[in-house]
Amino acid sequence: MTLVVDSSVAASWALPDESSPAALKALMLARSDRIVVPSVFWHELRNVLLVAERRGRLTADETQTGISVIVDLSPEIDASDDHFAVLGLARRHLLTAYDASYLELAKRKGAVLATLDRRLAHAGLSEGLQVISDQV
Repeated sequence: MTLVVDSSVAASWALPDESSPAALKALMLARSDRIVVPSVFWHELRNVLLVAERRGRLTADETQTGISVIVDLSPEIDASDDHFAVLGLARRHLLTAYDASYLELAKRKGAVLATLDRRLAHAGLSEGLQVISDQV
């Protein structure tokens, strides 16, 4: 199985107070299945963890550990998104271009989409994808 993991799920693996059943299920799958992420993934994840660090939710060491856990899962970066498909999905589902890139990738790869974002989860379902989320 191929799994597209968005930054909300990956960040929850590093943020102890953000754990959820869907994130834990995605982590279990990520340990044995292929993970694919869009090129924006690492930028989003680093930003979320850096903001959490600045707000005192994580130490610098915990940020390093969180990033290392995700690096060890070896997510494959797919930078070949279809710009027009991303824009179309963003318009149709009122998503950011960032979130639409996860949706476009999951559709193109026929992958399961893991997200903690309500709007993205509903968009995935309406596009006929299997979605792992606490939001649906």
